Amino acid sequence: MQTRMLGLPIQFVAVAIISTALIIYLAGWSAQSRVEGRTVSYRVAAFGEPLVLNQPNDPKTNSYIKAEKQPWEHVALFVCPLH
Repeated sequence: MQTRMLGLPIQFVAVAIISTALIIYLAGWSAQSRVEGRTVSYRVAAFGEPLVLNQPNDPKTNSYIKAEKQPWEHVALFVCPLH
């Protein structure tokens, strides 16, 4: 007899949860890279450091640059806890 969770086989539930988590992570990764690609940065980011580094009132930049995000990018970055 198979173990069931919510009336479905446990293997199906495990695959569905892992697939959903992977899709959320990849959507967040895609959104973050698109936003960083549209943002002009004045220096190269170090390992593990976000590329968006422009700060208000920074003397090294002419003005504060803020990348506009598409609605799906807002949602993907909000849903993904790692981004």
